[in-house]
Amino acid sequence: MEYNDNSYYPGADAGDEQPKPRKPRRRGMWKLLWLIPVVLLAAGLAMDSFYTLKEDQYAVLTTFGKPATVSASGLQMKIPLVQRVQLVSKSIQGFPLGYRAGSDESVDEESLMITYDYNFVNVDFYVEYRVTDPVKYLYNSSDPVGILKMLCQSYIRDTIGLYNVDSVITTGKSEIQSEIKQKVMNRLEQEDLGIQLTNLTIQDAEPPTLEVQQAFTAVETAKQQAETVIISIGSQSLRSLLAEAPMRALRGKTVVLCMKGLEMGTGERLSVIAGSLLHESNTVAVWLGPGHVQEFYRGIPNCMVIDSGNDAVKRRLVQEFSSDLIRFYYGGDMIGNEVGAAAKNVVGIAAGFLDGVEMSSLKGALMSRGTREVARLIKAMGGNELSAYGLCHLGDYEATVFSPYSHNRQFGESFIRHQDYHRLAEGYYTVEALMVLREKYGVELPICMAVHNILYESADPRAELSALLRRGLRAEFDD
Repeated sequence: MEYNDNSYYPGADAGDEQPKPRKPRRRGMWKLLWLIPVVLLAAGLAMDSFYTLKEDQYAVLTTFGKPATVSASGLQMKIPLVQRVQLVSKSIQGFPLGYRAGSDESVDEESLMITYDYNFVNVDFYVEYRVTDPVKYLYNSSDPVGILKMLCQSYIRDTIGLYNVDSVITTGKSEIQSEIKQKVMNRLEQEDLGIQLTNLTIQDAEPPTLEVQQAFTAVETAKQQAETVIISIGSQSLRSLLAEAPMRALRGKTVVLCMKGLEMGTGERLSVIAGSLLHESNTVAVWLGPGHVQEFYRGIPNCMVIDSGNDAVKRRLVQEFSSDLIRFYYGGDMIGNEVGAAAKNVVGIAAGFLDGVEMSSLKGALMSRGTREVARLIKAMGGNELSAYGLCHLGDYEATVFSPYSHNRQFGESFIRHQDYHRLAEGYYTVEALMVLREKYGVELPICMAVHNILYESADPRAELSALLRRGLRAEFDD
């Protein structure tokens, strides 16, 4: 056989069509391209699996909403996407009272005080503290340092008011700061915030300028002449605030509680707490109903309720407070209005849960059934069950269940999605108080119970919802 050197392959004839060379396969290249995001994801998860804890830090490791403290320093491991780490300093930290840090600028509303002998004095303090329990520090309060500052300010003023001006400015400094420190430390132990006061020192003490003294005198005179005092704080702080308040200055005044909630542990209404601590000459009223500051600021009006056991005071307040921005109604049921206003915050958290599990369509059922169970509770407590359908409860649902400004709804959604939220919502405390009332009055509160189980017992939200839907069949308006 003759071999043709011009042939493409052995055995081919010169005239035969030569085969085309094959294109190189690129399947392997595509496999490599698909591997890139996988490798990057794996690398990201690997990086998220470790964190470094310094000697002067705590770590709070949260697993499915349950926090635990890690104190050993060095390289630590966590489960990516499941566990979250928050670092908290062990170091002693501090803040000034009465002046601005890094300057000599005075803060008159903090430093200016009245002594026992009715003299004015400017006193500057520096407060030092450290975190002792990082879990309590992060979760027992939305702002533990802010609470510490408030307590220091309160005890400082009270204590300064027990000494004459000469003692404050000269010989009594050491005794005063020691006394204040002990009071604050005792109170911090009660509050259980996870922080400890390490030191409190007087930086400076001197008489104020004439201009400041005149302005302060004018303000104090206005306070003394005022007929009405409005209190708007977190509901769980009301008892401690009134326990520390200067009762002489409050005597004979109308105290309006512009706040919604029930006391944890006791389930007590806020007006009852105020009435038990204030002087018999005081009249207590409540200011309740829908509305957000953001919307009032934009000029969007709303309707609210003022209620009081004193009918004349109630009518005076409604007339004095009414404006084009807020239409006030006369309340007629302190029990129903207070309980309803507090319970709507719990319903707001439940609405956030529904948003978090993408079941917002159930909000209609939540509104209806939530109102019904609150009405049962109000009736059992001796109030008018129709109050649950008024402005203080059902009327406040739009501002709580749907509004982007609702802290309770936002908190509920963030909780379900395991996202950070800057502070605990009022409904978090109220649902615990409602469990006390549920037991005391023997009333079924299935929605409130489900919210409590999710918040306090780490129950599965979908399982709790399923349990609610599987409850025994009944007529819509059965008790």
